Amino acid sequence: MHGFVPQHLLAPRGQIDENDLRQEALVQAGIMSPYFDEYIVYPSFERVSGGIATSVYNQVKELETRGICSNGCFVVTLSTGGLVARYMMSRLNAWGINANKFRVLATLDLVGAGSGTELADTGVNVITSDNLFSSVTRLALSAWLGDDFTGIQPSGLDVVNDLRPSMARSLATTNLSIPRLKVAGGGKISPLVDVTGPFISGGDDGVIPLHSACGARYKESIYSCANNIRIDGRVASADGPSWGFLYNQFPVLMPENLGHLDSNDPEPVGKLVAISSNVNKNFAGLSLSVNEQTRTTGRWLWKKTYREVNYNQSTPIGQFIFDSLND
Repeated sequence: MHGFVPQHLLAPRGQIDENDLRQEALVQAGIMSPYFDEYIVYPSFERVSGGIATSVYNQVKELETRGICSNGCFVVTLSTGGLVARYMMSRLNAWGINANKFRVLATLDLVGAGSGTELADTGVNVITSDNLFSSVTRLALSAWLGDDFTGIQPSGLDVVNDLRPSMARSLATTNLSIPRLKVAGGGKISPLVDVTGPFISGGDDGVIPLHSACGARYKESIYSCANNIRIDGRVASADGPSWGFLYNQFPVLMPENLGHLDSNDPEPVGKLVAISSNVNKNFAGLSLSVNEQTRTTGRWLWKKTYREVNYNQSTPIGQFIFDSLND
C-alpha cells in the first residue's frame, strides 16, 4: 500500500483512474517492487473513511474472490499507506470479508504515518488561512507537497486532513490482532538543510515524526523508538516513548539516515539500529532475523557503547529488509 501522492490534490478528480494509481504505486515501490504480488491503491484526493475506504473495499473484495490471500498475506505499507491499512483491517469484519479467503498475517510499515504528521497541521493552516506565513514555512511545505502547493484549494485537502495527528490518532482505534512491524527513519528529505524538522515534534525522517513511525501510544516529542538505545545506536538513556506503543505494534529498525523518500531507493542509507537486542522474532509465521554487533569508543568516563545491525552497508535498505524476512 503506497503513500501519499501530493500531485493528486491538484488534479481534476476525473483524470486519475486505477491504472494511474497502480503506476504511481509501482514507482513508489522502487527497488522493492519485485517482492510484491499485488498492490492496493487509493486516491489522495479522498478521505480515509470516505472515497479511500470505498476504493480499498472494492480491491479487497476482488482479492477475496480470487483467494490470493487465503493462505495469508503480508502487507507492506509506505507512509500514509500505514494509516489506510489500519483503517482497512479495522473494517474487514464490517465489510463482510471472509477471513478464510482474505487473511492478513502481519504488516510491515515503512516510515509509516499511522499517527499522522505535524506537517499536515502546518499545511492545512497555511492553505486555509489568509494570513501571511514566513518563507521558511512555505519552503517546508514545498519540500513536502511540491513547489506548486499554493494551487491546492482548501476544499481539496482531503487526506491531508486525515494526516493531522489529532485526526489520524482518532481513526480506527480498535485494538487489532494483526501484528505490525515498524521501521522508523531519522534522515531528511532535503539533503542540505532541515527545512521540515522545525515543524515536526521530536525526531523525524523529514516528513513523519518518530511518535508516528514508531507507533507510540501518545503524541510526544521523542527521538528514539526505545528508551535504552538512541537512533545512532548508542546504548544509553534515550528519549523514547513514555507510555510504550499502540497495541500489537512492534518497532524493529531505526535507520538513522533513512529519509522519508529513501526506503525504495537503491542508494544505501548506512548504519541500521535494531530497537531490541532480541529482534529475532516470529510474527504469525513470519520471522524477522538480523545479526548485530557491539562496538565501543573512548575510554574511562568517555567510553561509549554502540549496538548496530551487522550487514553490508552498501545494501539498499529495502533489499536488506526483505532478505531478513523469512516465512
